[in-house]
Amino acid sequence: MATIKIVRTEEEFLALKPKWDSLVAKNPALTVFQTFEWNFNVWTHYYKQVRPMDRLYILFANRDGHEEEAILPFCIAKSGTVEIIGQTLSDICSEICAKHQGNWHPFYNDIYEFFNQCYKND
Repeated sequence: MATIKIVRTEEEFLALKPKWDSLVAKNPALTVFQTFEWNFNVWTHYYKQVRPMDRLYILFANRDGHEEEAILPFCIAKSGTVEIIGQTLSDICSEICAKHQGNWHPFYNDIYEFFNQCYKND
């Protein structure tokens, strides 16, 4: 089972940079649109100015004792929907992880359960 942390502040976002950069370095399939710099700059220069009612909701998932980690750069739009940061600005936005197992990242089940629990608790 994964441990999932929700990043909600810019300070927490900045603190993810070393892990984020490490994951990007391990996965040659990732593009500039998955880098920390692009996501942070889109958040600070686009969302805060054009969509100031949106809120950060980045998920960081890891497993103790394993090197598996994933970052899902989400935000919650004013409408209440969850979206990937920058999805309206780029056609390539996705999670940041070192590797996939087929087309299904090992954290997807845990993240799905996490969202289900959030929904049940609201």
